[in-house]
Amino acid sequence: MMMGSQRVHRHSLSFLYPSLARLRSLGEAEARKDDGPLVVSEAFDVIVLNWRLPGFFTHLWDRASLRICADGALNRIAAWAGCRGFGLFQRISTTSAERAGWLPDVVVGDLDSADGELVERLVREHGGRRIAVDAGPVAGMTYDARAGVWANVDVSGIRPGQPPWIVRVPDQNSSDISKCIAMWQHIPRHKRSSTLCIVGSFGGRMDHQIAHLQALYAFSDPADSIVLLGDASASLLLHGSTQDCAVENVIHHRWGEYEGSYCALVPLVPCRSVTTKGLVWNLHNEPLRFGKGGLVSTSNKIDPQSHVVSVRTDEPLVWMIGIPSASEP
Repeated sequence: MMMGSQRVHRHSLSFLYPSLARLRSLGEAEARKDDGPLVVSEAFDVIVLNWRLPGFFTHLWDRASLRICADGALNRIAAWAGCRGFGLFQRISTTSAERAGWLPDVVVGDLDSADGELVERLVREHGGRRIAVDAGPVAGMTYDARAGVWANVDVSGIRPGQPPWIVRVPDQNSSDISKCIAMWQHIPRHKRSSTLCIVGSFGGRMDHQIAHLQALYAFSDPADSIVLLGDASASLLLHGSTQDCAVENVIHHRWGEYEGSYCALVPLVPCRSVTTKGLVWNLHNEPLRFGKGGLVSTSNKIDPQSHVVSVRTDEPLVWMIGIPSASEP
């Protein structure tokens, strides 16, 4: 069947670059010529999971608009701040163009691993707002754990630089990453960024990493860009075409400078047709799937002569790429 319209989705890891104004390869005006969602953005929010902090964490934490901690990640951030000679969650003076400091804006989870004393200090010394959310309505708030949906939740008070929220969700049927993303997506769009970086997504337990990849699919929204970040890799979800709309995913990169070593296209759901441009080993209307006789495009590379990578797929497809590897002490 002929597709009625076309749309371009642009993707970038520009938030990892040290000077976005200088290195950004695509201007906003140029991007909007495609009449597709603009995913390249200098503004981004961050979720920190309970895993070791990567070498680029300081850059992300300093520049993030909204800072969300998943449960025990609070302990790691407190230790990280202490290693740098700052008092616990002390804010430091900075230019108006760049907000700095160590205080998270939100802590979310069942709070079974967050240090209780740290939580108390957020409330006692920084005016933190403590909220409990159960499976039913509590103080006008409802969380559907299986659907990963917040309802009747007034999160308008969550703003960068305001007293932190400590949101306890004791439900065990959902992961911390699901609770955090669901809450983030419930924040009105004009009060959050369209790009969300999730630090600590890869490393440690394999079942946790599978859950993080599942979250890409579960919370997929064409208007948002959700990026999973590990010590040495990043992943995001490429959008699939439909009978009514042909979708082209355009990936802007800094191959060999801030991204590199490998890239991959991983079909967690079977794809009947995938076509790429800009890779060393391109695909031409080929199926990708797991299983006997299936093809998964791992250990691929970006063509050094290419400035962008183009991917067309009939189903959502995970894009993975290598990034510099180092961990915070």
